[in-house]
Amino acid sequence: MAFSSKVGSFSTGTGILGSTVAVTGVGFTPKVLILWWSGRTESVDAIGRASLYRGIGFANSVEAVCSVGNSIDAQTAGDSSRGIHGNALVATLDAAGAFDGLLDLQSLDADGFTLVVDNVMPRDQRVHYLALGGTDLTNSFISAITEAAVTGNQATTGVGFQPDVVLFSSGNQAGALPNNASTGGVLMLGAAKSSTNRYVWCAGTDEASATMDTASYCIDDGCVALMPNAIGAVIDARADFVSMDADGFTLNWQEVIALRRVLYLALKGGSYHLGDLLTQTDITTDIVESGFGFSPTAAMFVSHCQTKSTSDTGQTNDRMSIGAFDSISSRGVQATLDENGTADSEVTTAIEFDEVYVNIDTASAIQGLMDIKSVDSDGFTCIMDDADPAQAFVWYLAFGSTPVVPPTPSPSTAGTAIPTFRPTFSGGEPAYELWLTTDTGVRIAQLTTGT
Repeated sequence: MAFSSKVGSFSTGTGILGSTVAVTGVGFTPKVLILWWSGRTESVDAIGRASLYRGIGFANSVEAVCSVGNSIDAQTAGDSSRGIHGNALVATLDAAGAFDGLLDLQSLDADGFTLVVDNVMPRDQRVHYLALGGTDLTNSFISAITEAAVTGNQATTGVGFQPDVVLFSSGNQAGALPNNASTGGVLMLGAAKSSTNRYVWCAGTDEASATMDTASYCIDDGCVALMPNAIGAVIDARADFVSMDADGFTLNWQEVIALRRVLYLALKGGSYHLGDLLTQTDITTDIVESGFGFSPTAAMFVSHCQTKSTSDTGQTNDRMSIGAFDSISSRGVQATLDENGTADSEVTTAIEFDEVYVNIDTASAIQGLMDIKSVDSDGFTCIMDDADPAQAFVWYLAFGSTPVVPPTPSPSTAGTAIPTFRPTFSGGEPAYELWLTTDTGVRIAQLTTGT
């Protein structure tokens, strides 16, 4: 396949320093990996009260990076951490804001990839991945930018190519890579194709708040959004997308405050469709997404399980749902809920292996599930397996092969077309025919012109 995709999952294990975790069954050699996790450890569908240890990782053959955050359940005051790491694909933090588990990428293999333990994982976490490869995917580049010091345009160069799509993630942390972490749990994921086609999700929990202060944000008017440690449903830094450039891309910072680091993954080659949908309040209405111009080999779904945010304003409750599919039988999603306004922290996590979206209610139960129903020639169709209590905003990024453009038909492969007039006679009166022939004398068109 020209653009190869595979959605799967693996367990990190708690192996000794230097041991490896081999992930197989991908079916091709990946060029790019996108990973996400919530803190769940099960390899079957599960939900329940539990501390969240979530993150997003990007990797190619050169770099492996991740953004992470946590929030501890059943605490009398908010207890959370955040961070970014430039030498690990999977990482976890302890409550004090120190990295306590690290897996780096060792190799991209013929049928998967191998991770190496750089710091023993404290939990045997289940991690979902989207592996991308194939001949159509020609370039990838992973690095980081720093939140601008002033508002306005910020050009990123050194990518080495003009991207087709860029993904962004952040642990809301200032400071230089390779690693930086502190207390206060905020995480972000964004994506952009153009100045009018970009999305972002972020969510977080205030550290040490006596009454839980949590919020989330999900919208289609920017690709980077960051929250302060004192959450208060406030967005204190935002960047919109301006352009894909010959050697990178340009952002426009609309708000800035803290010089925080933002990781990015730039991709070139293949086809990409960035869009959004609304979940349904029944289990019968098809959610049809079309107009892609290609049949997707995979798609990734991101949501805060609420209505679309108002620009620059978060909504109460820290909610996350990140899922993906590569076929109607291969998909997975992880979700978190950190409730706002409770006296003690109430955190719930969920994992599903046959859905692409999960909505958790405040009673720590499933209140919405969305699955992929069909992969279509021009998009995909989703269906609710568990009706949402209200329609929720979900943005997605679909991946696919470059469409094959049929060659322009040639009138003849025998030679050059030459127009000629040839006399003919009908009832004794002269007439002429316009013949279109090749230089080898093959007639390919004829028009009688009259007398």
